[in-house]
Amino acid sequence: GFDLTAGKMPHSMGVSNLFSPANRFNNIDASSPMHPVEMGVWSTRADIFVGDDTLALVVIPWQDRVGAPPSSSRWLGSSGSSDFPSIDTSALGVPANATVEFKDEFRAMRPRNYGYLAHYKGARHGFDFFGAVHNGPSIYPILRRDASSNARFIVVTPPAFTVAGGLSATSGALGYYGEAAAQITHQGRDQDFVKYVLGVSYRETELAEAVGLEEI
Repeated sequence: GFDLTAGKMPHSMGVSNLFSPANRFNNIDASSPMHPVEMGVWSTRADIFVGDDTLALVVIPWQDRVGAPPSSSRWLGSSGSSDFPSIDTSALGVPANATVEFKDEFRAMRPRNYGYLAHYKGARHGFDFFGAVHNGPSIYPILRRDASSNARFIVVTPPAFTVAGGLSATSGALGYYGEAAAQITHQGRDQDFVKYVLGVSYRETELAEAVGLEEI
């Protein structure tokens, strides 16, 4: 069987406890950068059930605007852009007395600009796993100089291909996990990279009970 859903929804994945390099397909409201809120994205999703596993096929048709600190916020840094708060404008060839402007450019709503995501997750005795592929907007924006001004820049999100996967396992009170995500930007418009995490967790119950807790 399968479920078909359309609307604003989160697409969460990953097995890491603290930081997940693969969980990058949701918008973040960073109006208060110390307390970011993960938002869903407008999309259409089909969940296909393969035994106890699930294959999710997702189409994300447009790029949402997300919350950012106001122009008066110190979190914008010296640049005045939440995407590039600490950029060295002098390295871009901008005159020292010029006022630098940043303008967001959102991807046009065309099928070639959509985000396409396939996410497979499953569980076996003692371990969970997932794999994902995505083609669509990069996780990081880049700058393009505006042809009309030496001190005006366009913030662009280039298209990229991403592949990710992860595995978590348990052995008694110990847990082990690892995951990675690799991104290759189309036409070399940004650097390619791999982000990964490896971790171990330990669940303590005997000492916890002695001090009045359920677990540590």
